Amino acid sequence: MIRAKLERVNGTEFSQLTTDRFFETREKEREERFRNRGMNLSYRSSLSNSESLIAGKDFQGHFDAEKQSLPEVSLEYRFADRLNLNLGDILEFDVQGVSVKGVVNSLRKVKWTSFQPNFFIQFPTGVLEGAPKTFIATLPTLEESMKNKLQAQVVDAFPNISLIDVSRLVERILTIVDKMSGALKLMLILTLITGFVVVFSVSQSQVQSRQQEMILMKMLGVDYRSQWHSYCLEVVILSFCAATVGFILNYILIAVVSHYFFNTIFLPDLSFGFGLLVGVPILVLMVLGVTLRQLFRRPTAEWL
Repeated sequence: MIRAKLERVNGTEFSQLTTDRFFETREKEREERFRNRGMNLSYRSSLSNSESLIAGKDFQGHFDAEKQSLPEVSLEYRFADRLNLNLGDILEFDVQGVSVKGVVNSLRKVKWTSFQPNFFIQFPTGVLEGAPKTFIATLPTLEESMKNKLQAQVVDAFPNISLIDVSRLVERILTIVDKMSGALKLMLILTLITGFVVVFSVSQSQVQSRQQEMILMKMLGVDYRSQWHSYCLEVVILSFCAATVGFILNYILIAVVSHYFFNTIFLPDLSFGFGLLVGVPILVLMVLGVTLRQLFRRPTAEWL
């Protein structure tokens, strides 16, 4: 990791934050401060397993000043969008008083949750090796006893090395996420109960609104079984179509939110969705059956 400051873009001085400027929103102020802060550079010969190329080309190997006029620079795509940087832009950095130029050759997508040493800005090898730097490394998963022993040995041998136990941080984050998940599940159960109450009420209202038609059919001699089969088919088709439309729209919305807001891949739980597709028609059929039974138990004279 090498500390630097972006000085110029395409020969033009990079815009800096002015202290007397008025910002309309906190987000705009944070974006402007982001432009003004120092930046961390790094270098590597190729992409890591937590990175993927979305635009441009990967590094063409070790930088050779005799064959190449400018070294290539790879940017994280959201970082580039935030600073309005594009492929082909020439960036000039101030690295401890030394000017270093590079041309944006690729945009990367980084999986930050991998906890690997990743950076917004990367150069190929052969450019920044001589600059003052801090080395960052990750260790694989270790047993608790071995982890504690290793930390003690490293601190004794190299007092200036800082060790961060990412697994403990992840455990604390997962604990918070589990609590949030429990609250969301409770909200889901309450929402489902409310939804089924609404479906029950609407179904009962629709059936009762057709009681005159049912009574007339009974007076004309249509028995319970025939009316049940007639209304059953209608109710099943309507309720299944309504549940299917809600099921599809729900998963489309979740997929969009997962992709654009959380930058994750949505893995649907189809068993839960199919359970709703079956449960809604069954609930409506139960309402229809109860109403028809009440209707046929009362003598025709009472309806007259």
